[in-house]
Amino acid sequence: MNEVATFHGFTLATGGRPNIRAMFKHFMQPYSAAEPFSDLIETVRRNSTPARRSRNQRPSAAIEIHNAVAGHVDAVSDARDRLSVVMLAPDEADVREILGAMMLVFHAQPTQTSGFFIDVLTLEIREPDVGDPYSLPAVASAAREMWQTLPSPPAISQFLASVRKHQKRIETVFKQLGDVIEASEWADDLIEPDKPVVWDEDDPDHIPS
Repeated sequence: MNEVATFHGFTLATGGRPNIRAMFKHFMQPYSAAEPFSDLIETVRRNSTPARRSRNQRPSAAIEIHNAVAGHVDAVSDARDRLSVVMLAPDEADVREILGAMMLVFHAQPTQTSGFFIDVLTLEIREPDVGDPYSLPAVASAAREMWQTLPSPPAISQFLASVRKHQKRIETVFKQLGDVIEASEWADDLIEPDKPVVWDEDDPDHIPS
């Protein structure tokens, strides 16, 4: 029978121990969203320098991007769309699950102080004073970094600094996918400047011919 570990209302069914590995693998998986497209990302990066976008080299850069990205745009777009959902404000239950698991790894006992720690971090992660809420991948990565580098639970400021660092990582992944799509559109426009516009009948800006 599975045992149940409890920490400030967070429960984690275990088979003798919490399956921290599976939990954090799940929450951190979005960091790998761009990995299947690493060659495309490198091609776009190499052909997006000021020199390659100059008048003389622009046509060859566009052709190289077009040839590399052809047939992959929909997959890249889907990956970016899925990642955009992951980057939305996290559910409170998921944040508490990650923080509670981290405290269990540190062998911390539920106390009034640790409960305050989780309450404040949950608030700061979901409703920061400046900027958008942090994503679950960033929270999970910060929690993992804490137990890998510290002998005891971190201070609130330490944890938030780590979350901000890992949030930049997930934003970089999102930008890499977006850069591929934008570069593909740029290349197509350059190669096929007279390509007819296909209007969406449901588009409110659609102008009937």
